Amino acid sequence: MKQPSLFRPPLIALAVCCASGTLSAADWATIATDRGKKIEIDRDSVLRAESGKKVAWGRLVLSDADAEKTGYAIVQALNRYDCQSLKFATIKRVYLDANQRILREERAGSDSEIALLPGTLDEKLFREVCQPPGAEELRQVAEQADRAARSAANAPADAGRIQRTEMVSIKPDLREAAAAARDELGKAKKDGGNKPAPAEPKDGKAAAHKPDAAAPEGAKPAAAHDARPAPPQAAKPAPPPVRHEIPLPPPAPKTRPVLHAHAAPLAHTAPKKTVEAAPPPAHAHGDIHWSYEGETGPQNWGKLKPEWAQCASGRTQSPIDIRDGIKVDLPSIQFDYRTTYFTVVDNGHTVQVNVGEGSTITLVGKRYELVQFHFHKPAEERVNGKTYDMVAHLVHKDLDGNLAVVAVLLDRGTEHPLFNTLWAYLPLQKNVESRPDVSIDLAKLLPEKRDYYTFMGSLTTPPCSEGVTWLVMKEPLQLSPEQIGVFGHLYRNNARPVQAVNSRLIKQSR
Repeated sequence: MKQPSLFRPPLIALAVCCASGTLSAADWATIATDRGKKIEIDRDSVLRAESGKKVAWGRLVLSDADAEKTGYAIVQALNRYDCQSLKFATIKRVYLDANQRILREERAGSDSEIALLPGTLDEKLFREVCQPPGAEELRQVAEQADRAARSAANAPADAGRIQRTEMVSIKPDLREAAAAARDELGKAKKDGGNKPAPAEPKDGKAAAHKPDAAAPEGAKPAAAHDARPAPPQAAKPAPPPVRHEIPLPPPAPKTRPVLHAHAAPLAHTAPKKTVEAAPPPAHAHGDIHWSYEGETGPQNWGKLKPEWAQCASGRTQSPIDIRDGIKVDLPSIQFDYRTTYFTVVDNGHTVQVNVGEGSTITLVGKRYELVQFHFHKPAEERVNGKTYDMVAHLVHKDLDGNLAVVAVLLDRGTEHPLFNTLWAYLPLQKNVESRPDVSIDLAKLLPEKRDYYTFMGSLTTPPCSEGVTWLVMKEPLQLSPEQIGVFGHLYRNNARPVQAVNSRLIKQSR
């Protein structure tokens, strides 16, 4: 039987904070057990984050047998949950021994959100955070706020009495929900009782929530195409309160629908004299997809979106055919690559491997951290016109966000053990991460000789941003024909054509 995903350490997320202080102070409560393993949560750690999200500490306690196999006994974590979309994301992990001594800490290699699967331990932990035991109390507060707002609208003189009788029993940790009721009372006082009470449906229940009813101030009405100024309006009645088990974030502002170039125009209900809406752009940008072939291929990337214009107009685009490099005593690249857990995702353009934090390169005193690596077939870079079977692009970032990409050319030859591990965990679906329980030694991605070419270039995919430092290793690694064939089964051609060198300086190790 396949282990639930929460048993896999890489699936548990940790926030960036002081692990030792937070972990030791936690009061853990068990929420689920399975075959000697326990899932626990520190309910006091639950905090609200941005956009309706929450973070909370949780941990996986392994059985003695599993702890002996893995080398750690506990994985403590702080997950970030999106309570509206039923997803959570990985940030960091901390591993401890049976005595709760920290063995290692590592950032997760990806911040992408993971969808919950019903019936899993992940879902149980999620519900502990997003639907805590106090949810029933929140519903009661919402009902109290409902009655208070209606009574205040009908009889504002009694507003003070209502506030005292209806709100006196609200607990301190439910103040946020009670604040909504107080806002309604304040509005009723200000308007002097002129606001009509909300209409009650026939069945006596509160009106159902409609997104339009809670549009933020300043949002355009539905007839957004009418350019005439709207006449002054009387004060609107207070909208009926919305009842949710979990407080929801305010609705997003309304926006006009995006029209596709090939779609039929929307009918206008405004009079003929109304100023017509501007015609839609040549391409609707919301769903533009780029590719390596056809109309959305490299020759048109710069036309698909204004943000991608540099793909066509840039002067230092990558990849290039590396020729006429000036031989100099280049400073060595100081690689500090470590063993790490990893995730693998087929993102629709390549296979990308996200790694934990701690693996770095240092070049001329500047330190870059390895974030992820991915592959192209054939190799995008050429060397004096020679094309290689594949290339691995190792993407690094410094503290200022500057990128440095180490390109390792991959040539046909003998089998490479590291790639057997990577290919074994290829995900079965696109855009779904595979999170294996094994680790890889990132140093195995590098050739023995560290001579390299260097030049300034760009990303080789949209938006083709420039200012990227490229470091192309001279010595290629070897892969077996079968290993190359595995990637070729997914992507037979995902290489951008070489770009003009223009006046760039290319240097190479002497």
